[in-house]
Amino acid sequence: METHFPNLDENYHSVRKRLMADLGVVAMDAEALLQATADNVTAEARVARTHLAAALEKAKTTYAEFEAHSIAVAKKTDAAIRANPYKSTGIAVGVGVVLGILLARK
Repeated sequence: METHFPNLDENYHSVRKRLMADLGVVAMDAEALLQATADNVTAEARVARTHLAAALEKAKTTYAEFEAHSIAVAKKTDAAIRANPYKSTGIAVGVGVVLGILLARK
């Protein structure tokens, strides 16, 4: 039984592209700020630029790790669902029923 959800893939890629674009804008703004303050030689400016540069590099590294991890998890989840479609559906229905009961109580 082969099932493919193209809308899910499109939504994932759409959100991923928007996130990439937003992070790209933040990175470009941070780099522009670093360049704009390059002439400011006060000690506070140098410390702030050093912290900003370190934070920017850490954010880029964290994003790359997050992207790699999320792709790996998505592939594992997809494989598990495809290997056990009825079990996956049963679990999803069970979780939905429990959430429905909990939300209906309030």
